[in-house]
Amino acid sequence: MKIYCSSCILSELLKNTALVKMPEIRDGFIVFTVVANNAVKKYVRRRRVKAVVKRWRNPRLTPRQRAALIFFSNGGLEAVAQGLGISKSAACKLVKRALKKVVEILS
Repeated sequence: MKIYCSSCILSELLKNTALVKMPEIRDGFIVFTVVANNAVKKYVRRRRVKAVVKRWRNPRLTPRQRAALIFFSNGGLEAVAQGLGISKSAACKLVKRALKKVVEILS
């Protein structure tokens, strides 16, 4: 059996935005994490929904981070440093940040 809800908060939010992660239950409340845009802010104000707006970082990899991961997969930190023309310590930081974003994207 399929049940459709046309007036619930989640269905209304999904018309205007995308879920960042799955809903969860915290302290007796269902918590939705969505990408905040003007339509969502307007909906929250209009419906008087209790909302906590947190700044959400965009977890996309930059072109430089993608290149670093490609070099890293082929030859380690030295390959990253040589390929991008940076020091080995800068290559290490770049790869660490890129891997952190990958974990953020996949979780």
